[in-house]
Amino acid sequence: MLIGHLFQKHLSQTIILSRIILNCTLIMDLTQLGFGKKAIITKVNGQLLSLKLFEMGILPGESVELSNVAPFGDPIAINLSEFKVCLRMQDAKCIEIKLVD
Repeated sequence: MLIGHLFQKHLSQTIILSRIILNCTLIMDLTQLGFGKKAIITKVNGQLLSLKLFEMGILPGESVELSNVAPFGDPIAINLSEFKVCLRMQDAKCIEIKLVD
């Protein structure tokens, strides 16, 4: 029982460390982006969702900035290139980003 707990703790720490890029920038999802911060989309998770988001112009490599948040926190609006897109929080969680310095 103790060995299983230690293994699980080690595994969770390994997963956290594996999400750190070589330049020590933490990859996070779009829901964690703060106002005034710019980021680059690195990955869109979810096969069906990614197709829908790709059609909307949400592609890896695109610059993104948080624009607005609804009064109860869902949905959010982001500036993407030359236009604004509104996303549900559950969809925004599937978009991985990397902060831009």
